[in-house]
Amino acid sequence: MNKASKELIEKRRKLFKQFEELREKLRETWEAEKEERKYLRNLVDTDELDSENVEEEVVEFVIKEEITICE
Repeated sequence: MNKASKELIEKRRKLFKQFEELREKLRETWEAEKEERKYLRNLVDTDELDSENVEEEVVEFVIKEEITICE
């Protein structure tokens, strides 16, 4: 392995380590805020997308209505 390859590998390892540390920190924050999320969502745990106690509501808005007269 040449010097450039070793430097690139070390750089990637350093970036990956930083990413893993950030990911772990954000996961801990997310876990710590779970009770607050449940409270704000009327005590419904929406962290799991496949949860049975979640209703989907579809809301449609008319953005533009155009009428064309064909003669």
